[in-house]
Amino acid sequence: MTPLDLLGPTAFFAGLATLIVRRRGQPAGSPLAAVIAVAGAILGDLTDRPAFTVVAVAAFALGLALPAALIARARHQAAAGHLAAAARWMGWAARARPGAPHLRQWQALWRAAQAWYAGDPAPAEALRAEWVATDQGALLPGLDALLRRWDRLLTSPAVDAQARALCELGQVDAGVEVLGRLLPPRLTWLGIRRLRGAALAPVAFAGRRRATERLTRLLRLSPPVRALWAATAQAAAGDAEGARAALGALEAEPRLPRPVRAAVAARMHALPTPVTLGPGAQAVLQSLEAEITAGAVLARAPLRRAWLTALLLATFAVGFGALLLRQPADDWALTRALYDLGGLARLPGPWTPSWRLLSYGWLHASWAHLAVNGLMVAVAGPTLEAGLGRLGAAWVWGVAVLGGGLAILTFGAVGATTVGASGGAMGWLGALAVLAVAHPQTRGTRTARAAGRLLALLLALQVLFDLVTPYTSSAGHLGGLAAGALAAWAWLRVLRGGRAPM
Repeated sequence: MTPLDLLGPTAFFAGLATLIVRRRGQPAGSPLAAVIAVAGAILGDLTDRPAFTVVAVAAFALGLALPAALIARARHQAAAGHLAAAARWMGWAARARPGAPHLRQWQALWRAAQAWYAGDPAPAEALRAEWVATDQGALLPGLDALLRRWDRLLTSPAVDAQARALCELGQVDAGVEVLGRLLPPRLTWLGIRRLRGAALAPVAFAGRRRATERLTRLLRLSPPVRALWAATAQAAAGDAEGARAALGALEAEPRLPRPVRAAVAARMHALPTPVTLGPGAQAVLQSLEAEITAGAVLARAPLRRAWLTALLLATFAVGFGALLLRQPADDWALTRALYDLGGLARLPGPWTPSWRLLSYGWLHASWAHLAVNGLMVAVAGPTLEAGLGRLGAAWVWGVAVLGGGLAILTFGAVGATTVGASGGAMGWLGALAVLAVAHPQTRGTRTARAAGRLLALLLALQVLFDLVTPYTSSAGHLGGLAAGALAAWAWLRVLRGGRAPM
């Protein structure tokens, strides 16, 4: 199996999801690119001609993946205060997706913001008048916030805009209660992300310093923006002098982006004061803090800091490289090469402990096998390293691979050679489930339930793929899953190695 055999189904499912998933009544991606990706993948599979699959992959990369990457880059630049760069990136995204007019609106908004912070409010005022006249009000809350017209946002249909405006106008109690509309019993990951962004102002203006610090890290805001919100919470908690000192030090930074500098000046001009919240607002705030804390426990660390995950992925590549050097010509030669390199097989008669109980977890039989297991490890690893610590994640991985190997030798098919990191990956997924269910700061939260649903989907996808992949074992998967969950429970409850949230 070649990488193209894996990318073809990826293009098919990505294109199908683009056609099904809609945001505000519009497709989530380019409909034309999605249709080409789906049709090309189907034709490539039916006719066995790689050219159709190449067309499908190209449509996926250029019409779906590239615009998404450009949009993400633009938003990252805007969050860091680099509005001119954000407008340029969004302009390129708009060219890649000409059928998405809202991208041009974002570009216009950031250009107007750049001019406004440079001392020229005319473009922003003209843009607002144009949007009002043409009834293009989707981004009006952002534009009004830019112009600091908080009174206009009190009637905005966007709950997060209302909450921010109420807090800026000193009505923190009402702002927190408004945010309660975003707290239904069940939340998806998209809902949780929106809730986190909307909760920043109410939590900070309520003086919850620890929750504000955790939330700014979860939102991955730039250090100057985190410092601004930390000073806001500090002032709201009653330490006005300390907040002024922090804001003064921040304002003295020579390379501070203009938007952040303007926000710092506005905050120094009108520092928040401590407030007494009513029972309703207290209940909403308590629920918000629980979700923020659970999110901090289940936060995904950047892959560049997840050294254990990166090391495992590198060793997988080394193991697959060793297999390629053997150049197996047929299935028999491939089986022999995998066994010689450390594959695990249940042989007739009694077995004795062997190094193969661990080595099989670093070998893969094909590109697709390596890619799927590597992807699962890359998804689960950074979160587990952040939640249990690097040593705890290594402990879970070793126990899961060993448990999967023992299950293969006990319940696996006799004579079949088994390789792959899926036992360890399943163990990490089981450990994440334990982290979501058994950790005292995640138990019962909406964030933990959403994480559980996502983990169930990942487990199902891993099992479905491995069922059609040779050199894998269902017994090893179940054994790794059970061993990883048990190891995580022992680490949290017995060894007491769970990391405290940020």
